[in-house]
Amino acid sequence: MVNDLKNLAVKVFGMTEEQVQNLVEKTDEGKETLKSNFVDELSKADKQRIDRIKNEMKDSHKNDLTEIHDKGYNKAKKEERSKFEEDIRKEFGAEDLEKQGIDLIRDIMAQQKSDKDVKTHPDYIALEKKLTNEYVPKKDFEKVQQDFDSFKQGAEREKTLHFVKKDADTVMQEINPILPKNPKAAKNQKEMFFKNLEDYNYQLDEAGNHIILKPDGTRLETEHGNPVEFKNFVKNKTQEFFDIADQGKKGNSGVQTSDNGGSSQPATEFKDYNDFMSQYGGEKDEKKRIDMYKAAQSQGLV
Repeated sequence: MVNDLKNLAVKVFGMTEEQVQNLVEKTDEGKETLKSNFVDELSKADKQRIDRIKNEMKDSHKNDLTEIHDKGYNKAKKEERSKFEEDIRKEFGAEDLEKQGIDLIRDIMAQQKSDKDVKTHPDYIALEKKLTNEYVPKKDFEKVQQDFDSFKQGAEREKTLHFVKKDADTVMQEINPILPKNPKAAKNQKEMFFKNLEDYNYQLDEAGNHIILKPDGTRLETEHGNPVEFKNFVKNKTQEFFDIADQGKKGNSGVQTSDNGGSSQPATEFKDYNDFMSQYGGEKDEKKRIDMYKAAQSQGLV
């Protein structure tokens, strides 16, 4: 059995006699036996052999790699596996030509061991993993890999934009933009503002001064070659979408000025019709209820 496996390592997996001999040790009785790392080294040698084949194929057919893959990959995979199985039959004297893959390995090892021992034998487990995991169609693997990479990039960008928009909203509120009185119109205008921020990419900064990147990946800079500060960037964008209230005044959500120059109570703003009804129904003061109703009317909710 040891000699057969040594021959398998040399003839099938491409190992040298010296490499194989380093994986064999002698018992106290002078009998050769395999070291515990024999299967690991055999698997490593097989991977190197496959990588070498792929590299040779890539170097010799560099310009036509895609066409070769589409036309010949499946055929080459089948031929390689068939040759692998043929070599195993020759090495171990297997006569059943119908047995393939895992069944072939099981049949060979079952000549010396029980079926239970076969399935738990390290050699069997290693070959089982090889046949079931490594012979995945390349096209399927590349498709799954591409989908995963796209999903990962999308998730990372969504996470980045979440923090960017949150900080941008803080800056926007500081400069007091004038929003439409109609809550729906105000919401739509703010959404357009945040949507415009998605035209850029960003490198997050813990202090909030995020690096702004143009679509081509270069940094957004001033005319002097310095990075544009995130706060100034947001201020300029806000002015593109909103009118800015005078210093000391609020937009339509601030204090209302009376005719004689004084001020009345701040107008109530409602998130939506349900918010209005909830607050209106809970208010017992009749005058405040009237003010709430007028505020809801001005916001287009009733």
